[in-house]
Amino acid sequence: MRSINLSAHVLSDAMWSRVFEFSAARYLDGGTELFRTLGNLDALRDKAQYKTGSISTATQWALYSLAYQWQPHVVLEVGTYIGKSTIAMALGADAARAECEVHTCDASNTFDLPAVSKTRVVQYPGSPSTQMLTEMVEDGFAGKVQLMHIDGRLGKDDIGLMSQLAASEAIVALDDFEGIEKGVANLFNIRAAKAFADHFAFYPPSDSLLRSLGFRDRCTTCLLAPRDLIRFTAQ
Repeated sequence: MRSINLSAHVLSDAMWSRVFEFSAARYLDGGTELFRTLGNLDALRDKAQYKTGSISTATQWALYSLAYQWQPHVVLEVGTYIGKSTIAMALGADAARAECEVHTCDASNTFDLPAVSKTRVVQYPGSPSTQMLTEMVEDGFAGKVQLMHIDGRLGKDDIGLMSQLAASEAIVALDDFEGIEKGVANLFNIRAAKAFADHFAFYPPSDSLLRSLGFRDRCTTCLLAPRDLIRFTAQ
């Protein structure tokens, strides 16, 4: 008999649909307040030494939903900028009542983020990714990081350090996954590492899925998740 091939493109919207369904009640109860809180971070642009774009509202909700779904205890992030992704994940962990801390670095900027969540946010201002990852390994976080958000081009030593830090169930979210942007290069480099060889790649949610949820902007977040976290069920 012929087999049926289910590609990453086919499965990606199914996965994102489940993630968004799980956080739907949170969206109805507090979505407006979340986006208001994250919108207030735009004022930090004036403090930035290096100014660039920030994440869309769809990406904000995607990161919030990932933290709410998987309830991580330790999160690492490469690329803080004005903190929208950082705070989105922190507030998602808050909503899940997870005891969580987020470690985030930014090589270009040095200002502090406001304390707006119960989750502990540990900043590494003015630090490249390799420095933060090295410090985390030295500080005893090897095998403890359950969620990684990468919004920066990874250095040559970063993948090995991420492999040391990753828990067996670690999820990796990669921003700018389109065309020849950094997220695509990061995916190929990460998947070459033994620690992530059994992870399945889920592409960003489609525009049609986001429109059905009321979002009018795009999300370019790709997700690497271990196959053990994906289960086929009868219902």
